[in-house]
Amino acid sequence: MEDGGEAMLEEINLTLATLIVEIITAIIFFISIIFILLTFRSNRKFHRQRLLNNIVSEERKLKIKLNEYQEKIEKTKSKKAKDTLWNDSDTLLFGFYEYFAMLIIKNIINEKDIRSYFKIPLVYVFDSFYNKEGIFDRSLDADRKDYFYLRHLFLKWKIKEIFELRYLKEKNKD
Repeated sequence: MEDGGEAMLEEINLTLATLIVEIITAIIFFISIIFILLTFRSNRKFHRQRLLNNIVSEERKLKIKLNEYQEKIEKTKSKKAKDTLWNDSDTLLFGFYEYFAMLIIKNIINEKDIRSYFKIPLVYVFDSFYNKEGIFDRSLDADRKDYFYLRHLFLKWKIKEIFELRYLKEKNKD
């Protein structure tokens, strides 16, 4: 009887030891998954911030380039050459903001982080975008429909309302 009891006790101990090893393995596995998820989330935040910094940097470069176009336009005498420069300038401006809008709409960059910095510049982009003397009236190749994300961002951020408020404020000053 003692041999049977000892064998049964050894089997129970072995089963308990195996169960403890499996529980420890499961805990280590779940902790590893948690660390992987935290690392992924941290990397995503880092890349979003880096992308945000790059966008702000590129927007500053865009302003410089647009000022260069403005200087060339002022020096140019030919209407056709001026129209070409305006079209190039508008295409550059709208292309940048279309890319920017796509990043926001597709949630690649955090809208909350960037909204305060870009809301006012978007009002001026809105003005150029719907200006009756803009690229869409000068060029047969340009179409507002090509800028889906930008138009969507105008609606989402209510840029038209902000533009109208600013326009009315400036008009009332005069």
